[in-house]
Amino acid sequence: MFAIAAVPMMIGIGAAIDYSRLATFQTKLNHAADIAALASISKDAQPFTKTPTQAGVKKIFNQAAAAVTGATITSFKATITKGVSDLTVQVNYTARVALVFGAFLGKPTSNVSGTATASVNSPPYVNFYLLLDNSPSM
Repeated sequence: MFAIAAVPMMIGIGAAIDYSRLATFQTKLNHAADIAALASISKDAQPFTKTPTQAGVKKIFNQAAAAVTGATITSFKATITKGVSDLTVQVNYTARVALVFGAFLGKPTSNVSGTATASVNSPPYVNFYLLLDNSPSM
């Protein structure tokens, strides 16, 4: 009886391990996408003086995702939308992750993907005029 139940039980354990690995990789890559989106619109980046570019956002993402070993980035897209008073950066990625137990079932890899969006509003500039009369009559 145990021999019959062992096969589905091992498949279930293997699927749980692969799923937890995929979730871990997706969490780490989502963190890298968050870093790329937020760093491109931070105050240090001066987003309203220098509009972020896709290459710049990708460079930040690749630096952050370099710590995630075992995942291969297959696609990356950064969408920069600049309005009159706001700026939005959306990062989309897809990565391929090798499976441990899935290879025994004929599926050696699986894809994970994610999206991160960050936006910033421009500071309100108020024109302030001051009239100073320094004539001798005052």
